[in-house]
Amino acid sequence: MSGSSASSPTLNVNDSLILHVVDAQTSAENGRKFTKYKVSVNYTGREWEIWRRYKEFNTLNEKLRRARSDLKLPGRRLMGDSFEPDFVLKRLRGLNEYVQRLCKISQLVN
Repeated sequence: MSGSSASSPTLNVNDSLILHVVDAQTSAENGRKFTKYKVSVNYTGREWEIWRRYKEFNTLNEKLRRARSDLKLPGRRLMGDSFEPDFVLKRLRGLNEYVQRLCKISQLVN
């Protein structure tokens, strides 16, 4: 995904927080492949990027769903290659939509 030109929508919350899931990178550790996603954060003019694996988004989602059952994380791939570029791009877009929805929840933003 690095270097792809897929654009992600921007959510501007109170003109202070902007989040994007902007890239994906497949890596291997101890012989096991995984995909990590780059989250671009702009908060009150300060910018940084963090990389997160799907399982970290899933852990967050499980904690938040206790209070907000309407949150939907893009699903896991049950069959096929979860490292296929089309699937990774689709998941990246789904994760971007997910963080956009999180920003709209005032209890989480404020």
